[in-house]
Amino acid sequence: MRTDHLRIMALSWRLLRREWRSGELALITTALILAVTVTTSITLFSDRLQQAMQQQADQWLGADQRYSSSQAMPQHWLSMAQNADLTTAQTVSFASMVFAKDELVLAAIKAVDNGYPLDADIQIQQDNKAVEKAIKGPSIGQAWAEPRLLAQLGLKLGERISVGNRELIISANILRETDRGGNLYSLSPRLMVNWQDVIDQSLLGPGSRATYRLLTNGEPQALMAFNNAVANDLEQRPDIKLEGLSENNQAMAGALDKAQQYLGLSSILAVILASIAIAVAAQRYSERHYDVAALLRTLGLTSSQVFRLFTLQLTWVGLIATAIGCLFAALLHLLLIEILADLLPPLMPQASLGSWLIGASSGFISLLGFAIPQLLPVGRVAPLRVLRRELLPVAVSGVVIAGLAILSLMTLLTLLTGNLTLSMGVIIGGLAFTLLLMLLLVMALKQLAKRVPSHKVSLNWRLALQHWLRQPRLTALQVLAISSTLAIMILVANIRQDLLANWQQSLPNDAPNLFALNIAAEDLSQIRRQWQQADLEVADFFPVVPARLTAINKKPVTELAFASDNALQRDLILAHYPELPDTNQIIEGQWLGLHQYEVSVEQDIAERLQLELGDELTFTANGQAVSVKVSSIRRVDWSTMAPNFYMMLSAESFQQWPSTYLTSIYVPEPQADLILQWIRQYPAVTFLDTRHLITQVQSVIERVTTAIELILMTVLFAAVLVTLSILIAAAPLRLQESAVLMTLGARRQQIRRSQWIEFFIFGSAAALLALTLSTVLQSFLYWQIFNLPVQSHGWLWLWLPPVSGLLLALTSRLVMRKSTQQPPQQILRQLA
Repeated sequence: MRTDHLRIMALSWRLLRREWRSGELALITTALILAVTVTTSITLFSDRLQQAMQQQADQWLGADQRYSSSQAMPQHWLSMAQNADLTTAQTVSFASMVFAKDELVLAAIKAVDNGYPLDADIQIQQDNKAVEKAIKGPSIGQAWAEPRLLAQLGLKLGERISVGNRELIISANILRETDRGGNLYSLSPRLMVNWQDVIDQSLLGPGSRATYRLLTNGEPQALMAFNNAVANDLEQRPDIKLEGLSENNQAMAGALDKAQQYLGLSSILAVILASIAIAVAAQRYSERHYDVAALLRTLGLTSSQVFRLFTLQLTWVGLIATAIGCLFAALLHLLLIEILADLLPPLMPQASLGSWLIGASSGFISLLGFAIPQLLPVGRVAPLRVLRRELLPVAVSGVVIAGLAILSLMTLLTLLTGNLTLSMGVIIGGLAFTLLLMLLLVMALKQLAKRVPSHKVSLNWRLALQHWLRQPRLTALQVLAISSTLAIMILVANIRQDLLANWQQSLPNDAPNLFALNIAAEDLSQIRRQWQQADLEVADFFPVVPARLTAINKKPVTELAFASDNALQRDLILAHYPELPDTNQIIEGQWLGLHQYEVSVEQDIAERLQLELGDELTFTANGQAVSVKVSSIRRVDWSTMAPNFYMMLSAESFQQWPSTYLTSIYVPEPQADLILQWIRQYPAVTFLDTRHLITQVQSVIERVTTAIELILMTVLFAAVLVTLSILIAAAPLRLQESAVLMTLGARRQQIRRSQWIEFFIFGSAAALLALTLSTVLQSFLYWQIFNLPVQSHGWLWLWLPPVSGLLLALTSRLVMRKSTQQPPQQILRQLA
């Protein structure tokens, strides 16, 4: 038995070498190389990009993970972290007035211990020295300040500043602080001090609204062990939260989340394209070896040995294609990284072993699910086919072939997405949709055959339509394959365009970079007039009031199950505006009434506080309580730099409290000096300069955008190659038909014209179906995943069908040029 197996293996290798020279395996090898190259390159690049972004996310968080609370962290956590071999740092952030030279300014104070910073990138400058990266925080008795804080107080390095009852020496300027975050109300000028200088002061007493953070670094297993060890404490201290990137910077988290979703979608579509190519190539490979299989049966091989022989051939092909594909993928993803060198982090992490295994296994999984089942008929070929070539092998159950294909595709998608439920949903939904389209196409072709009599059509059109109407199922399958490929191309291109447009719209170059808070009503008209005189576009002014949510449906929040929620531990900024802001969308209820006591609640906080339409909320500000009913729930686009609010009140309820105004404005860099002028002119107004934050977010978006464009090009290239593989697989039948027609007297020019007409109509019809498919899929993805407004294809409906028809006709002519260039006898001998 072992000897037979070795003989079959040796024979398969000899036949492979022989067929390789004849070029019969070129198509399936190309399809496998394509599958491995596309899947592996996207997997490698996505893996390295996500690792790099995660490294930067660690900078934004300041550590591998970060716990936060409105109260001091349990002291025994530090010893537990040390026992788990974790590196730790503690910070506490709060707002407080600082004093110098009879001036006072509200500052965002951050006290850090000796372990800080861990992963945060803190750039400082001391005196006239070069900018350096801080490896530890300020020493006891010293403070670091942002330049705008020094400008507001008229201070220089080396001078003193008062924080509470302590005087500190300003020893450095803070030029960069990556873990600062994007919370609007924490963007007062930064003052960083040593932990020991504030921890014992009354600054951190009740009502200080301080945020304590414990930062930890270590191996994933150690971090998980620490999290498990503190799980019991977390049940007793629900005020402690494990923060992620979304809590630290919602604008950056939104951009990265959508980018990762796009990369995942691109990988899925690349796998589907590769699977289509392999299935088409494998079917053609199987059909072309019926005669060889019959001959081998006459020489004494059993059906199982024949099947094993060709399976081994495809295994050799799979090994070769995987090796070549991995090499191409390595070169391709390195090329992508080289092109992005100026945008990506300087030290890109190496791809994980798992990403290599996923990419390399994609070829074999596709081979097992889409190629090997096609070989089942080869093992059933009867020896009598040597004499009777019209004798076909016993057909294999379509359920078996389809089942293996679905199982392999589900395995690939699960490996790529890590989500079995999502993979099953994609497969089941896609299969149901495909079967429905297949049925509709077959019915349409049969109706067309009845309504277009052959005697009323010219010869060229008759020859073209015969290919369509003779085998409606095969034609429907081909149209569906080309349409699916075009739909994927349209889908990926449109999502890329709409994602970039959404990012550019939410954070354009002229996005607001200066926020003004605490504007008194008497200063409002003067500030607006000054901005108009400076040719600055004046934004909307929102009246705001800080208020505490004290009761829900007349029940004190302290008695509720979610009383520890951060929104109930601090004042919320209540705002009023007569119209729904552009960055908001009503998902339940109606916008605020003019003469009613109503409130519109942001979706996330509504879920956290279990709020529903009609609930009564009681807010207390300046000692006065006001009750309002929930009239609507809003979805807020936090990725924009425009003012956004969790709670927005109607005019009637808002008038019960005295308010100040808040707005944002874009100040061009040449006019940045005006900011200092306004700071001195309006000492009661808090100006928050967000230029650095916007630059940081735009940098991330720029990097991700460029990566998306390159991955888009890779997927589109894969789609083009899949289209070519479908045409190449159909070429032998077209060659045979052309040879028969020329033998019967048809002229070469007539055949060329009929092919032009056939593939032009074929391409145009496929494009129309692709536009319909992509519209349905795009609407679903935008609604469920990307949270984008659905865009119509517009002019694509007019120009894509004729262009697709023309391109497909040109490509088919190149693939099938032998049909009119070679004598019929030579074509038939080659196909024999």
